[in-house]
Amino acid sequence: MAVDTPCVQYKAMADEGSWDLCADLLGGTPAMRSARTKWLPQEPDEKTKNYNVRLKRSFLNNAYKDTIEKYVARPFSRPAIWNIKGNDEALAAIDPIMENMDGEGMHHQAFAKEVFDMLMRWGVASTFVDYPAIDNPDETTKADEQAENLQPLCSVLKTTNVIGWESKKQKNGTDKLIEVRVKETHIADTDNWEQTVYDQIRVITPEGYKLWRREKRAGRTGNSEEYVPNGGGTFVMAGKAPDEIPIVTGYTKKTGMLTSLPPFLELAWVNLEDWISRSDQKNILRFDRFGILVGSGFTEDEVKKGLTVAPTQAILSENPEAKMARVETNGKPAENGWNDIHDISERMEILGMAPMIQRLANVKATGIAANESKSRSQIESWIEEANLVMRKTMQLILAWMGFDVALDDIEYNIYQDFVFSTQQAQEVKDVIEARKMGDLSHRTFIREMQRFGRLSDKVDPDEEKALVEVEKGRGLSLFNNAQTQQGAGAGQPIGEVGATI
Repeated sequence: MAVDTPCVQYKAMADEGSWDLCADLLGGTPAMRSARTKWLPQEPDEKTKNYNVRLKRSFLNNAYKDTIEKYVARPFSRPAIWNIKGNDEALAAIDPIMENMDGEGMHHQAFAKEVFDMLMRWGVASTFVDYPAIDNPDETTKADEQAENLQPLCSVLKTTNVIGWESKKQKNGTDKLIEVRVKETHIADTDNWEQTVYDQIRVITPEGYKLWRREKRAGRTGNSEEYVPNGGGTFVMAGKAPDEIPIVTGYTKKTGMLTSLPPFLELAWVNLEDWISRSDQKNILRFDRFGILVGSGFTEDEVKKGLTVAPTQAILSENPEAKMARVETNGKPAENGWNDIHDISERMEILGMAPMIQRLANVKATGIAANESKSRSQIESWIEEANLVMRKTMQLILAWMGFDVALDDIEYNIYQDFVFSTQQAQEVKDVIEARKMGDLSHRTFIREMQRFGRLSDKVDPDEEKALVEVEKGRGLSLFNNAQTQQGAGAGQPIGEVGATI
């Protein structure tokens, strides 16, 4: 097996979590178009050139990406709070590192946001803590480290790049990571300001790491690419090799070691449904606007030569009885299409809002909460997971620096006071369900969301209702008016159009 071969667990997670769909949705309209028939089916008798035209007219309403970006942004609208309790020396030592966690100026708030972003995108986020190589670690003092500006270097691993891992069962029955493989892209500077880009695999163990660089190799059958050893390093924590790999992992919906499911996976599939429906709608409107030309009375020679239809072209015939008319629809297919898109959009809106609703974690047989303080929303649980990742990462940083600090003495708190309160949870759920079932008007739904503080009081329900009607049925009034204005134009002389079916 090559060093870049993904492990079985990675492949299963990518398949079960539909990473290809999630990645293409995050890539927007260009990525969805590039996927072609993978996400936008080609009809059995549809010609490829016609499919290409339809594809280029398709645009993604990216509710999936927008939802993730909003959930990532909101907790970091206020500064995160952190502290080391009862250890002023450790607090003073880690303080400058929290301002520069990667050695390149990344503030802890930006670092935590990157952790949370990985959780929201893929359901699993990992941080890696490394330390600069030291020639004589046993003889290097803290003063020497400060003089040389040496510090632990932290990075957030891109989830899709953690391609393989191995674990070993411990005596207490738990699994312990003994190897992790991470795919990286390295840029090397050459002469004349040129750069070379190559892939490498970092194989991490408790003792250290080895690098495998992808290079071209000359062979009997020509040049080929393969991974070759390219150096590495050892880990020394407080004068000795650490017991565990210096990687911390958090999950939104854990399915196994280093595996989880994307938290908005259901929203991704509904967004795909919206992509297909909107593409169909664009195609319907394309023909609905133009109508279908119907002609009669033209000679066989005139038909063979072809008839050019354009605003600046006249259509002539030797037969004075020749006729041409435009057959137009009554707009019903387009109206049905807009209704379908509107329904899908509301489902996406509800799915995007659901993680902010608190759920009772401990309920008695009577249905009454035994402990309301344990009521939590999904977003709160996810933020707490990110907090835990940050605390464990800070604990690793301190361990590298020679401080043995208990996890309970490390505090990290990301802002989360923006979810529905416990008292509102059932009411909000009832309102959403009523709207979902069609038992509540959109106007009343807006007013209820304003009452819960989820919408600004500046939003006018009547104006919003009118805007929604325009968005969901843009052109519906035109369709209705067209039914009364269109005449029975079929069969009229050339130039007179307006038939309806």
